[in-house]
Amino acid sequence: MQIRTGSFMKLFNGSVALSLSLGCGLPVTAQNYPITRGGFGPVGLVEGQTALLTVQAVAPYACNGMAFFLDANGNVLTASNVSLQPGNFTSFRLGSPGPIQRSEITPFLQPALDADGNTGCLGTTEVFDNLTGYTRVIIPENPVLSQPGPIQMPSAPGSIGVGLLESVRLSATAAASNSCIGILGYFDADGNPVGSSMDVNLAPGQSAFLDLNGDTLVRRLGQRAQVQPMITPAPGAVGVCQPSVAVYSQLLGGTIAMNNPGPTQFGETSPGPIQFGAMGIVQGQTARLNAVAIPPEACTVQLQFTGLSGRVLASGQSVQLNPGQATSLDYGAGSPGPISFGQVNPGPTQTEVVPVMNAGNPTGGSVAGCVATAEVFDDLTGFSRVLVGPGPQQFGQASPGPAQSGENNPGPIGFGMLGVGLLQTVRLNVEGISGNANAPCQAQLSFLDVNGNVLSTGPGVTLTQGQTSYFELNGNTLVKGFGQRVQVRPQITASSANGTCSASTEVYEQITGRTLVYGSAVSTQ
Repeated sequence: MQIRTGSFMKLFNGSVALSLSLGCGLPVTAQNYPITRGGFGPVGLVEGQTALLTVQAVAPYACNGMAFFLDANGNVLTASNVSLQPGNFTSFRLGSPGPIQRSEITPFLQPALDADGNTGCLGTTEVFDNLTGYTRVIIPENPVLSQPGPIQMPSAPGSIGVGLLESVRLSATAAASNSCIGILGYFDADGNPVGSSMDVNLAPGQSAFLDLNGDTLVRRLGQRAQVQPMITPAPGAVGVCQPSVAVYSQLLGGTIAMNNPGPTQFGETSPGPIQFGAMGIVQGQTARLNAVAIPPEACTVQLQFTGLSGRVLASGQSVQLNPGQATSLDYGAGSPGPISFGQVNPGPTQTEVVPVMNAGNPTGGSVAGCVATAEVFDDLTGFSRVLVGPGPQQFGQASPGPAQSGENNPGPIGFGMLGVGLLQTVRLNVEGISGNANAPCQAQLSFLDVNGNVLSTGPGVTLTQGQTSYFELNGNTLVKGFGQRVQVRPQITASSANGTCSASTEVYEQITGRTLVYGSAVSTQ
């Protein structure tokens, strides 16, 4: 376990005052920015990789603030002012800050709010390999800033990078309760259209996608083009669109990285089943949909994979989960779907599937404790290549645990299930986000199995703002051969008040130190 002490902020009446000089000698100053949890979770970097923090201004708002990278001790590695007009974006890079196998860094976005308390700032972080320019990890957009504007604003999954022999796929899925009507398209850093666009009018449960070929934007390996996928709602339309964005290899067809933000609701407040965006698999890969009942709630769940037309490809039985229990459904080679994998997915051609969880509470209460995750893993090694939730989760909204948001003692932070294989490690990160030094984050870190039993427990931590700690679980203690996988659930049990802790999780290779998948950060807000 390691705790890093944050040293980059001085707090004055709930505001940030920061002044420093960068290598170029220019001062970067932030004064009186209201404290908002603009930080992402820590992520690991190795030599030959770069972290890219992209900030965009989602129209109709501008984005003003500051962007940071922090090291494992809470020191500012780089900091830059952000000033963007509506529709524009900019990026900030950080290479591996040390020669050690893994350096843990934390991206941070501190927005300024307008007079009405709004911000158009939306941030995403990627980790890519320098040699090829290929993105390996996408950290979903900041949960606090995921929907910074009015309901009728465009859906912005966040900026994403694409290289040679790669394609970006923007998918839209209509929620089971309503249609999705809008325009799929891509934009550059100045808000100008890139490539073609596509009008969609999707019935409930249907999906569509639009690809952008990276070869039209870059000419050699190592080059990257940053684009902004967007779903723009039709004026006056009422619907629920679930976007997802994936980068896939044109040679192999396999998904390399994926971002799956939560459903964007256009005038609708009841989106129905918990539904993901479309995700692609190729032969030799399996898609897995997980569901877990976060204590103290029980859940009745029925898991499905559907195709782009909404037709059911695979469906599990309705299962009642006691608090802490989990279940999963696979689709891929040998999947129980009505069409065999070899028929629907010959060679490197991608099959697009949409994970769907129908959830209920056997006691008639809330289903917010039913948490779903979806993975794509390689059959040969068992290594996950994609890990997504149905969107960034905020404590008290998606996984309230034993107390509702706004109460003290919020209980466990509800991560979903994820898989770990041989020569892999799961890392659970926790960060103190409270600006009140007298109200630190107090938490216990642990890992649970599919029945809610404790696999491993770390020491308790007490963290003030900017401090982080972590606890790791070695996959070699759980499996003995390649291709074997064990589903585990990271858990942060917070004994402090809401709004004091933030958490995230990673799975990385022990040999290279490279992070393979990243779990959506959650907050005790």
